[in-house]
Amino acid sequence: MSSGRSLELTLRTRDPKEGRKVKEAREIWDAQSTALIICDMWDRHWCQGATTRVKQLVPRVAETAALLRKLGVTVIHCPSGVTDFYKGAPAREKVGEVK
Repeated sequence: MSSGRSLELTLRTRDPKEGRKVKEAREIWDAQSTALIICDMWDRHWCQGATTRVKQLVPRVAETAALLRKLGVTVIHCPSGVTDFYKGAPAREKVGEVK
């Protein structure tokens, strides 16, 4: 189902054979068919260095997520571990329904 809103993206890839050379391609994606997956944005981490890095990223990630939500993009927060803790949680069930 198309939302009528689109995202104009610049995708970047690197061919391992070509070293650091970056290739760019422009694509247009349907916002409603797109998801932003935010992994491991903890408020605290056992490693103080990781906590410091995340604090620096949070404002930019939050701004990006808010803008994409307004455009109809699904925003998914997910930890890389401890997922069993969230089994049966309403938010986890809702994300499981996204197609």
